Amino acid sequence: MKKKSKKYVDRSVLLDVFREVESLVVSLDKLGSAFSKDCQKCDRVTGKYLVEWGIANHFAGVRRALSELFSTKLGSDGMDEVEREVQNVEYWSFSRRKPSSRWKRRWKKH
Repeated sequence: MKKKSKKYVDRSVLLDVFREVESLVVSLDKLGSAFSKDCQKCDRVTGKYLVEWGIANHFAGVRRALSELFSTKLGSDGMDEVEREVQNVEYWSFSRRKPSSRWKRRWKKH
C-alpha cells in the first residue's frame, strides 16, 4: 500500500493550473457546440485551435508545475516518483488511435 502524504501547493500555482484546464475545457465545449452539426469542420477547427493556441506547450507547463510536487529521487527501478506513477498511462499513437474503454471510464466515477 502506498504511503499517503500531504503536499502543499502555492495557491497561485494551483490557480494557474486550474486556469489552463478551464481554458481548454470551455474552449473544447464551445467548439463542440459551434460545430455540432458538422463533425469534419469541428475536427479541423479543433486541430487549428490546438496548434494556434499552443495547447501542448500550455499543458507541458501544467505537467511541470504538478511534477514539482513529487520527489525526483530515483528509486531502485531507476525511475523517480512521477515516472513510476505514469508508466502505464495511455497515449495516442498511430497504432492506438482510439481510447480504451478504461480510458473512457476514467473520470466518470469522480
